[in-house]
Amino acid sequence: MSEGAGDEWFSVIGGLAHLSENGEWKIFHTGNSELPNNDITALASDANGVWIGTVDGLAYLNNDNGEWKVFKTDNSNLPGNWIETVVSDGDGGVWIGTSARFLVMGTPMSFSDFLNSPENYSLAYSLTHLSKEGKWTIFNTTNSDLPSEMIRYLARDHDGIWICTWGGLAHLDDKGNWTIFQKNGDSFSTDESANYIEVIIDDGQDGLWIGTWGHGLAHLNNNSSQIHFIDQNNFEWPVNLENPDFTANTINSLLRDGQGDLWVGTENGLIYFNDNQKLLFNTENSSLPDNSIYALLDDGNNGLWIGTWGGLAHLSDDKKKWNIFNTENSKLPDDFVNAIVSDENGGIWIGTWGGLAHMDNHHEWTIYNSDNSKLPNDHIRCLANDGEGGIWIGGDYVDEDYHHGGGLTHLDVYGEWKTFNTDNSPLPSNIINSLVMDNERRLWVGTDNGIVYLDHSSEWIILSHTNLDIPEWMDYTFVTSLTIDNDGKGLWIGASPFGR
Repeated sequence: MSEGAGDEWFSVIGGLAHLSENGEWKIFHTGNSELPNNDITALASDANGVWIGTVDGLAYLNNDNGEWKVFKTDNSNLPGNWIETVVSDGDGGVWIGTSARFLVMGTPMSFSDFLNSPENYSLAYSLTHLSKEGKWTIFNTTNSDLPSEMIRYLARDHDGIWICTWGGLAHLDDKGNWTIFQKNGDSFSTDESANYIEVIIDDGQDGLWIGTWGHGLAHLNNNSSQIHFIDQNNFEWPVNLENPDFTANTINSLLRDGQGDLWVGTENGLIYFNDNQKLLFNTENSSLPDNSIYALLDDGNNGLWIGTWGGLAHLSDDKKKWNIFNTENSKLPDDFVNAIVSDENGGIWIGTWGGLAHMDNHHEWTIYNSDNSKLPNDHIRCLANDGEGGIWIGGDYVDEDYHHGGGLTHLDVYGEWKTFNTDNSPLPSNIINSLVMDNERRLWVGTDNGIVYLDHSSEWIILSHTNLDIPEWMDYTFVTSLTIDNDGKGLWIGASPFGR
C-alpha cells in the first residue's frame, strides 16, 4: 500500500510497521499504540490514513495527526470483532467483512462441533459499512439480498462493491441495487461448494474473473450477467462442474500479458483468454511438457515463457508454435522450473532445482551450478532482476526436512558472485521464500525466519527488537502481506509471530 513516490508500507500479522520515504521505521503494536490486536488480517488506505482489520476489532490511524480510532462490538455497531476483509468506499468510509473463528478455549474445532458447544464465540458474519459521517449499516441474509454472511473478499468497481461469499458472488451498486450470482441452476452451478468464492479480478472490460475454492476459474460477463466456463474443446457454457473435460481446480500462476489477455497456470494445464479466443493447452492437445505450471513470463513480443514440472516451454505469438527445452534436448539443468525473469537484452534467467540458467536472445545457454560456479545451492526458489544486468537468486531447501538452504546470492553484470548466508551476514535464514525489488531498486528478502532489507550500499536493515521498537518474537516472523499507501510514501508490513 503506497502513500506516494518514495515511501512504502508493509502489513504483517503480529504488528504494524511503517517505513517513511526517508528510511525511518515506526512500529505499532498493542504495547505502544491503540492497535487492538497484533494479528492483522486486512489493510486498506484512504486519502487520510489507513484502516486496519485485526482478529479483535477494526482500527483507523490518521496519517496527518497520528490519532487512532478503534471500533469493537462493545463500543460501536460492529457486528463482530474478527475482521476478514476491508476496502475503502472511496468517500471517506469503509466496507468491512466480519466473520467468526471456531475456537473453544483456544482449540480449533469443526463447524458442527462449534454449533453444539455450550461455550463458543458468537457467530458474527456480515457485511458492514461505516460512512465518513459515522453511520453504520449492517447487511446480512435477513435484511438484504446478501447470499451468505461468510465473506471472503471485497473489491470496489466504478459504481459499487463486489462481495465474495461462501454462498455466491454479489454486487451492490451505489444506488443500493443488488445483483446475485450463485448456485441457482444455469447461473452458476448445481454444486453448492462451487459458491465458495475466494478471489476475483477485473478483466479490464467491466467483467470479472472469479476464482473458486477447489473449482477453478469462472468468468462473469457484466453485460449479460452470465458466468461461463471453458473446456478443453474450446466451447463455452454456463458452469457445469459435472463436465469431466476440465478440472483445473488448483491455480499456481496468473499473468496478464502485454495485450491485456489472461494466462492461467494450473495443475492441469495452461489456460488463455481474450475476447476472441479461449484456449486450454495441456499435454494431450499440445506440446506442453507438463500440466503443472509454476511460472509465466511475457516475452515482450506477444509470446509466452512457461515454467513447468517437466521443463521450459515457449509459445509463439500466434499460439501455434512451441519450443520445448528440457534436460534431454537442451542445456537446461533440471526439468523443474520454479522461476523465470527477463534480462535487459531479450534473454531470460531460469531458476530450476538443478541450478541457474541464462538463455540469451540467440538461444545461447550459460549454466551456473554448485560445481562450476559459486552458486551455493542448486535448488532455486525465486529470482529477481537487479535492474543493472545482474540477478538475485533465492535458494530453496536442499532436503525434504527443509534444511541447508542456499541463502541469497547475487551475480552481477561483470560475473562477480556474492553470497549472503547466516554465517556471513544478518540474513536470518538460508531458505529464501521470496524476493521483491521495490521502485527504488532496493531488495526485500522474505525467509522462513524473518524479513530483511538490503539497500544500494549493501547495508542490511533487519526487523529486530534490538534496533526497532518491536516485540522480540517479530525477529522470527514471516511477512504475510505488503501494502503501499495511496500516495506512495510508505509501506505497511504485516507479519506472523508463528514462523513457517
